[in-house]
Amino acid sequence: MKAKLPKLELKKFAGNVAQWQEFWDAFKSAIHNDKELANVDKFKYLRSLLEEPARSVIAGLPLTDADYITAIDLLEKRYAKPSIIKRAHINELLNLTPVYNERNVVRLRALHDKIESHFRSLDALGIAEECYSSIVVPVLM
Repeated sequence: MKAKLPKLELKKFAGNVAQWQEFWDAFKSAIHNDKELANVDKFKYLRSLLEEPARSVIAGLPLTDADYITAIDLLEKRYAKPSIIKRAHINELLNLTPVYNERNVVRLRALHDKIESHFRSLDALGIAEECYSSIVVPVLM
């Protein structure tokens, strides 16, 4: 017996390296690992979820079973580089928009959530907080 689940909406990927792992894990779980889908159908889904500049990485590849694997390889070569992903998270932390008014609770919460999100992503990549906090925290403060 299989439960009827609501339709799953996958987020599009536009080339932000810091978002690659989340996109790929969601795509892999929902589409790539589905044994009942043909590779050409997986390729259609992949194309529909890519926005520029990520879409240009696979531009020109014909919609075929074999080229789906080529498209995945090209995207992974471009975006699945742990060192670049780590740098992207650190860079985004260093370039967050500051909040100058301590009474602006909405903006302070949003800032806090962004910081926590990047910290969790770095933790998931196996980066110890001690490696970056001595640089990032003073800049954030």
